[in-house]
Amino acid sequence: MKRRILFIHNNLGGGGAEGALIEVLNHLDYNRYDVTLFLLYRTGDFIDRVPPQVHFKHEQFGRFFPGYKGKIAIRCGLRNMLLRCCAKRVFANEKYDTIVSFMESAPAKFHSYILDKGKRNITWVHCDLLNNHYTTGFFLTLKQEQKFYSRMDDVIFVSEDAKKNFSKLFGIDKGRVIYNIIDQRAICKRSKAVSSMPRHRTFTFVNVGSLKEIKRQDRIIETAALLKARGYDADFWLIGKGIWEERLKAQATALNVSDSVHFLGFQSNPYPYVAAADVFLMTSDSEGFPLVVAEAMCLGKAVISTRITGPMEMLGNGRYGILTGFSPEEIANSAISLIEDPKLLSSYQHLAYERSISYFDVNGVMTQIHDVIGN
Repeated sequence: MKRRILFIHNNLGGGGAEGALIEVLNHLDYNRYDVTLFLLYRTGDFIDRVPPQVHFKHEQFGRFFPGYKGKIAIRCGLRNMLLRCCAKRVFANEKYDTIVSFMESAPAKFHSYILDKGKRNITWVHCDLLNNHYTTGFFLTLKQEQKFYSRMDDVIFVSEDAKKNFSKLFGIDKGRVIYNIIDQRAICKRSKAVSSMPRHRTFTFVNVGSLKEIKRQDRIIETAALLKARGYDADFWLIGKGIWEERLKAQATALNVSDSVHFLGFQSNPYPYVAAADVFLMTSDSEGFPLVVAEAMCLGKAVISTRITGPMEMLGNGRYGILTGFSPEEIANSAISLIEDPKLLSSYQHLAYERSISYFDVNGVMTQIHDVIGN
């Protein structure tokens, strides 16, 4: 008999955790598992990439408190009440061999209401909660959140640093690290698809990610202004969408770099753009295991990243890519070092690719995931 597995997630927007979930779902053995995916909101650019074998359950919470009243309800603390009511109603008559909340925040909180529905309960942590504890709005106290994680049969982290900092925050020393699935062959194949590219300058940097505060693409725009002021001819491609988009466009206009900073929007296949660029540039305040960095490495791109959890581990603490400070001046200096030294650029491109071959193992990761959810 197949094992019944339930995955819980927010939605299938174009973020890293969503991409990681899609990869897991597409590599599971459906001869062994009967899989259900519950989404708090059945929306997102990755909906059509869910395998047909997966059963959908979802709930549109906006229908309870639409529009302005909905925002008030959430701010007044009614969100968790809605999660609880929905959990009890949707899963009243369900039982699963394993329940997996594939992300901290709302999926984890929802999971906390149906622990009795699973013989085994697993949760994923995709970020550094010590330095980006954004989940406090879902768990009323640190103790309440700590209790949830202590009740898990296993906690999965996407990087060693995420696990270490989780232990510092909650005082819980449990769980294991399983890297996100990186299918190098598929990435390379998709990178060869024909795409309409913006005009190239002498040198091109690319960033892929949601346009929001924690990703700090404002640093990229300031870096573009610094390079322009110093006489360097470079383009910066920003692939993604988000609440910071208009703010970032206004910043580019104010700093007179609209001609070199290009907003390319969300791309379901960003790989041709990454392949066409010279350097992948990440300027986030915090990450867990950024898939976009791994994917860039698979395509042999030199990587510059702020010194944060995830990239530090992936880049071997600076051996396989450049780790830089958070100021635009430091980022600009790192960028200039690759523009001015083609041999250094080539070296980092080679090292990134070699690292990806040894570091990202689809079969190895799936073996670990099968072990976690139960064979």
